[in-house]
Amino acid sequence: MMKLFIFSTFLFFASNVVAGSNSTILDFGYELLQQRYSQFSNKMTQCDDLARSTVLAEDTVLQLKTLPSEAALVLAAVNHKSLQRCALYEYSEVLRTLVSIESHSELATNSRLRDEIDRIRPLLVADMSLFIEKEVTELPEEYLSQLQSIDELKSPFNLIDAVDRVWGL
Repeated sequence: MMKLFIFSTFLFFASNVVAGSNSTILDFGYELLQQRYSQFSNKMTQCDDLARSTVLAEDTVLQLKTLPSEAALVLAAVNHKSLQRCALYEYSEVLRTLVSIESHSELATNSRLRDEIDRIRPLLVADMSLFIEKEVTELPEEYLSQLQSIDELKSPFNLIDAVDRVWGL
């Protein structure tokens, strides 16, 4: 009987502490989400800057010239993946934070945090459009495998310069 009383008392106090701390946790989550999204955004800017300043080596350009101009779309998809890879850690951190916050049932009553999630979520998942992905899947697989085999294309690069130098498009 004494054990039951002690256990019940512990549960009562624990639930009160958790209830009181949920708003504190969500406030912390709000700040953390903003911080991590800012870090992700800054990293993507750095990756974009790196891509703009990185021109492909002449060897890579010669390899790409063996492909028809239709492969430019696949090259764009490969370039997009290299940008994603560049900021992968920051992306996973902001996404993990967002999902963690969404697991709290009290989120429904926190309009400030809900609005922040509604603002950030589309920016995180606004990935390559389905149109481009569909177009890429309809091209011969050999284009993608050949492009994926070129190590230089795994890091951000200037796509406009590459397409111009390879196909003059």
